[in-house]
Amino acid sequence: MKSNLSKNWWFLFILGCVFILFGGLLTFYPKETPQKILFLMGLIILLGGIIILGLSLMNKKDNKGWGGLMTFSVITIALGLFIMVTPGLALKVLMIVLGIWALLVGVYQLYSHFTTARENRKGSLGLSIALIAILLGLIMVFRPFPVSMLMTILTGIISVIVGIMLIGRSFRTGKLTS
Repeated sequence: MKSNLSKNWWFLFILGCVFILFGGLLTFYPKETPQKILFLMGLIILLGGIIILGLSLMNKKDNKGWGGLMTFSVITIALGLFIMVTPGLALKVLMIVLGIWALLVGVYQLYSHFTTARENRKGSLGLSIALIAILLGLIMVFRPFPVSMLMTILTGIISVIVGIMLIGRSFRTGKLTS
């Protein structure tokens, strides 16, 4: 009896092709692709906000907390519009927020490393992680676009590799069916 995967080996092949296409776009167009993806995310957020707004207005009589839901929907709509209208700025803000988060993680790791008992500080892994997080955080805060492009390229390369693996798997699975 054939498994569903061996019957539908072509699905893995198509999925592999999609991964390779997506990875190629990310790798060869690292500046434009994230902004286009952010634009689509902004559109999804905007549509979600509009739906929530409609639901809050339709349930105004039955729901005592409709005002909070409506406020949330207006903020969501504004966020979606901001991302759609200025995807480059949205990407920069995202990288800066992630950089600040990495800085906070690094500072906490550093603090934790030096305040723990000496016998709990075996090796320098904690110190290394703290310093790397602080360094990456500083780079992300002060140079957000190069970091986002590097992350985009690395994601693209990984996507191409996964796509190739999926296509290889589809051929192996397809051979089992014949």
